[in-house]
Amino acid sequence: MKKKNAHTRDHSAEGQIRLSLSMIVKNEEARLAECLESMKHVADEIVIVDTGSTDRTIAIARAYGARVIEFPWNGSFSDARNTSLSNCRGEWVIFLDADERLEKASVPTLRRLLRDPSVSAYEVCVVSRAVDERK
Repeated sequence: MKKKNAHTRDHSAEGQIRLSLSMIVKNEEARLAECLESMKHVADEIVIVDTGSTDRTIAIARAYGARVIEFPWNGSFSDARNTSLSNCRGEWVIFLDADERLEKASVPTLRRLLRDPSVSAYEVCVVSRAVDERK
């Protein structure tokens, strides 16, 4: 997780720093809701770049208040990531895949860490418990 711009104003007086959840998805209706549910009490905004879903992915994202950017897949993950990042308004951005979750017990710690003005990035451990359904 990293600070989007080290020169943004200090929000510590407001008691909360705006955190953007950034995701790139395609046909993730089976996993997306659980991921978004895990972030709903910590992310101040959700930015979803959808690269061509044909299932209910977009509807699920919007049900969680996500701003959905439809981005036709052009073969470049970097282009999709940059599109997502450029649409995030938060001072901090966390990138997750649909099969990743934030542990509920981590929410207070994450909120506290985001208020620390002395840092510009954090390294976090992400554990994916998804099963590869293609096997």
